[in-house]
Amino acid sequence: MAECHPVGFQWVMEAKERGAKIIHVDPRFTRTSAVADLHVPLRAGTDIAFLGGIVNYILTNGREFREYVKHYTNAATIVSGEFADTEDLGGLFSGWDPESNSYDIETWQYAGMDVFASGGKSSTMLLLLAFGIGMIWEWSQSKVLRVMLAMTPLAFLLAFGVGAVLFPPLGDLTAKLPLDTTFTGRTDVWQYAADNLGGHLLTGHGFQAFWGTAERLYGSSDAGWAGTAAHAHNGYLDMVVETGLPGLFLAVAFLVILPIRDVFAAKHLKVNAALLTMLTQIWLFGIYLSALESFFFSRASSIWVIFIFAVFGLRYAASHHLRGLE
Repeated sequence: MAECHPVGFQWVMEAKERGAKIIHVDPRFTRTSAVADLHVPLRAGTDIAFLGGIVNYILTNGREFREYVKHYTNAATIVSGEFADTEDLGGLFSGWDPESNSYDIETWQYAGMDVFASGGKSSTMLLLLAFGIGMIWEWSQSKVLRVMLAMTPLAFLLAFGVGAVLFPPLGDLTAKLPLDTTFTGRTDVWQYAADNLGGHLLTGHGFQAFWGTAERLYGSSDAGWAGTAAHAHNGYLDMVVETGLPGLFLAVAFLVILPIRDVFAAKHLKVNAALLTMLTQIWLFGIYLSALESFFFSRASSIWVIFIFAVFGLRYAASHHLRGLE
């Protein structure tokens, strides 16, 4: 470093002048070694073992700079519980496939990565569901049937999703269903959010004042990876966490219930069927997706922009006869 990075090495020397100890680990003796307090000429190829020993010593004796490590590194991130180290598997890591003579690194990920790596399978299925129900809404003349068709999937998603976390009997029932009962790791986040509702049911923690805050990211490690989530992965639960039960009731009234009335009113006004169906399908997709993701009132979310466009579109269609679109 002294030879290749002399500008940066000045800070090392300034630290030494203030009392820091310099330990230089290198098989060669260089100019850096000359000014170091200790030169460790380890054998080439043994640096990883040497580094592991230092890390073990630091952690065993509590010599780490805990505040810096906790706040500014990924040390607080939990490795997946399915990961197994060499001492557990006789010299091999988890995921070893003897047939292909290679590793499957799925178990090496951080806990919760399955949420981010799950892709768009859920949203794709919900999109198809919303498309189908929207088409049925156009053909059906029964208001009761249309309401039941729209609300049943939402009730199912909420009951067997976040409801299974909040109510143990539903959790027992969900465990018997042929599906991923963790909803790709979301249950950890839902449980963490529910655990932090105590004393905040009426007022919430404040709009956008819970997730991503210093208290969540750098607070108690008991939260696990769920405490570092960007949101609750459930828009309805997030409304309770951030704005309390009154906020949830208002959001449901304006984003879920009122659009149903608007669709009926717009249909009575004989608004263009294709336009009404499109707005209805976007609205349905939004209320379904909110059972697995959080985007309500998120100005940075393109889904929220499109969703609120559909909600206001239905409101406008129900309030005004759209001339030229009959």
